[in-house]
Amino acid sequence: MMATTTRARSTQDVGQAAVSKSKVSTDQDSSGHTKAEEISGQNKAFKVDYTKPILDQVPKLGKNYEEWVHKPSAQRSFRMFESDLFESGATMSWYMVPLVWLPISYAFARAALSTDARLNSMLGGAGDDYTGNMTDTPDIVSEGKALSTGTFAGWWMFGLIFWTISEYSLHRFIFHGPIVSDNEWFLRFHFLLHGQHHKFPLDKGRLVFPIVPALITSASLYAVLYALLPLAPSLAAMSGMLIGYIVYDLTHYYVHHGKPASGYFYHLREHHMEHHFRNQDSGFGITSMVWDKVFQSGHAVRR
Repeated sequence: MMATTTRARSTQDVGQAAVSKSKVSTDQDSSGHTKAEEISGQNKAFKVDYTKPILDQVPKLGKNYEEWVHKPSAQRSFRMFESDLFESGATMSWYMVPLVWLPISYAFARAALSTDARLNSMLGGAGDDYTGNMTDTPDIVSEGKALSTGTFAGWWMFGLIFWTISEYSLHRFIFHGPIVSDNEWFLRFHFLLHGQHHKFPLDKGRLVFPIVPALITSASLYAVLYALLPLAPSLAAMSGMLIGYIVYDLTHYYVHHGKPASGYFYHLREHHMEHHFRNQDSGFGITSMVWDKVFQSGHAVRR
């Protein structure tokens, strides 16, 4: 984080600068850890107790939630749920990402190279031999040639690129979409999805996606691929997309907790820290700044 480099101000200093509309006061213990924050602004004052699970306190912030969640805390851990079972599933170590998802990516790749059968009864028996020519096939299964290595590589790269635009779109339009402050369930959902990371960016256990939300996200993205493509190309694209996801999560962890001194990752870190601590409404790319440039949503990094 920014506290790890002499070029940037501390997270507390930058976080304080991010709050303008709400008055926020902190209560710290003898070791400097924040015990509570009192927020007073458009709603009546409410104290967030950091010694208790946070999630059930979030809805009480109401219209002050957006100001509070974008004022980063220097606290390095917090408790999300009252339930020990739910809490255990809400964190994940960075090294679990490749351990879990590399074998799954490999399984998709192997399936793409060994089969191109697709259930197509809803298509009335129309199949595709992947050369663009429609062929007559049985009503249930469309059979053709397995993907060649070159064709597989093309669809794999398509999946990788598909991930980069998905990463950017999810971050910009879902994670940073409009906040419905008068809906308690929406505030809980937003905090679970992304708000927690902006509030506690130093928490290493909550930086990469836990298994359950990652499975839901990947299944949703594969459903899009499957709807648009025949089976074998969709499998190849999914393999590439999962590699993109692995790179995303590991890059995100590194720009927060690594110490790149120069080069690509240094500039990527500067770009992302600007997003966290000064301007949450721009700079949505994590692994790349390309889409920010394409859609003019980047920001000038201040030093």
